Amino acid sequence: MIDDKMAKMAVNTLITYCDGKKCADCAVSRSCKLSNGKFKYFDSYPLVGVFENLQKSPKRPIKFDEKMKESKAFIAYLWALLEEVTETTIGDYDRLHMKIDVNKYGKVTIDLKNNNGRVVAHGYAKCHPNDTFNLKTGVKIAAERMIEELKKPLHPRNDDVYYCIGDYGPVQRICKDEFIDRLNDVIGNCFNNPAVALEHETEIRYRKENILRIIADYMKKE
Repeated sequence: MIDDKMAKMAVNTLITYCDGKKCADCAVSRSCKLSNGKFKYFDSYPLVGVFENLQKSPKRPIKFDEKMKESKAFIAYLWALLEEVTETTIGDYDRLHMKIDVNKYGKVTIDLKNNNGRVVAHGYAKCHPNDTFNLKTGVKIAAERMIEELKKPLHPRNDDVYYCIGDYGPVQRICKDEFIDRLNDVIGNCFNNPAVALEHETEIRYRKENILRIIADYMKKE
């Protein structure tokens, strides 16, 4: 039985449909003419929505057999694939701080964790429902995104290990929420590894000089 709510939803649905269609392409134009006007000029009913809200979204196609992750050979292949696309060798220590995963819908994720187990860089790749899943392509895209995030400055928390530009180059520190840690965080001088810190050395030194100059000018006024 069609109740009042469904009748109101029917009107709302026609209004929404008409609003996005040209009269020449309309499937219900004859009924529209019989109403002596266009459906989109009808008054809609609040709170009841349209029939589209009742439609179930189509099931996402399965792209990958997750049972393969139970195989040690497949996990070894997954790490080998990551080494291939990044052109690096990933040792046992690095693997302890990384997690790579593939779900049944073809989403590949790679997480890099710090000494406290907190994720500091995340990369992912999603396979479109209409595309054919390619594991190597997914790993490559996820790795590239993870590496790009890895290059960004960190915001370390207490007891996190990070690298910063010191007087003579990159220095490893353990964040203790001290003044120097807060200062490094503010000026973007916190990084995951010394190589990334070196890439930012020039700009970090420039920021430090500016801060010292501001402090010196302030002290002169006192």
